[in-house]
Amino acid sequence: MSVLNRGGSDDNALYRNNGGGSFSDEVNAAGVNISSINEAMAWADYDLDGDLDFFVARRAGGQSQELLQNDGDGTFTQADVASEITSDDGGYGAAWGDYDNDGDFDLYIATDARANFLEQNDGDGTFTERGAFAGVQAGVEIGFAPVWGDYDADGDLDLFVSSATGSTDRLFQNNGDGTFTDVSATLGLNFTGDSRGANWVDYDGDGDLDLYVSVNGASNFLYQSDLSPDTSTFFVVDVRGTGGSQDQGGITLSLFDGGTRIATRQNHGGGGCYGSQNVIPVHFYALNPSTSYTLRVPYPDNTTVDYALGTPDGSSVTVIQRGVGVL
Repeated sequence: MSVLNRGGSDDNALYRNNGGGSFSDEVNAAGVNISSINEAMAWADYDLDGDLDFFVARRAGGQSQELLQNDGDGTFTQADVASEITSDDGGYGAAWGDYDNDGDFDLYIATDARANFLEQNDGDGTFTERGAFAGVQAGVEIGFAPVWGDYDADGDLDLFVSSATGSTDRLFQNNGDGTFTDVSATLGLNFTGDSRGANWVDYDGDGDLDLYVSVNGASNFLYQSDLSPDTSTFFVVDVRGTGGSQDQGGITLSLFDGGTRIATRQNHGGGGCYGSQNVIPVHFYALNPSTSYTLRVPYPDNTTVDYALGTPDGSSVTVIQRGVGVL
């Protein structure tokens, strides 16, 4: 568990679970005690080496955002310069998601500088900024909580960004070609106020993603989706530890049709959103009703385990890590 401090000079914390109900703070030993006004962090295995790396959105002017690469030995290496994520605009929130469906995690950064960033993962440790090209850079003048979710159930990730007073919440629909269309006004999600936290969740259990948005100084919003996708076209996957008693956060999940990878998702959403909590179950949409799919789960020792999911039926599938497979 990691904890950021907004006080600038105050210590952050990285709590290692010792088992047996105790934790130890490893922030200094790991080399990640970042002194700044830190607003949000987002964990993901961006280099696909089996362990979790993390990004820190920093609001202090003139200080670059931080990308910390996991060395696999309990320490981290600062990688933002080498990876070419060097923005010094004030960051409020960030979210990892494979928006281009190429198998690795890309990063969206919401800032207070009238230009947000979409960092496309190049797959070699570097990133290319695509915000302007993709159509998601401008329009959210002060962005707080970016959240990825396939709201239209077409198989690729869309993007919602909450925004502060003077700006407008935005929902960007993924066009599947590297670009997005702003559909906020069309869908009635263009609230102009002081939105802070946000997250996608299927709260009514009908298979589609609903959206909750918290607002500073006013009532919050719960947007219910009426899409209700055909149950034969999606899975909902929940990964748990041996014994089935604990959700396993931060795991990269890849869905395969035979030897072909269909989609890659992370089971806590990949978000480092201002004032938000991620939801763990993963929805895989736009599947073939007659195809039997396999879920691939990686482990820190660089091994993988494949779990046979069968044909989609809209049910929630629980996968037990290192256990007996699918329940």
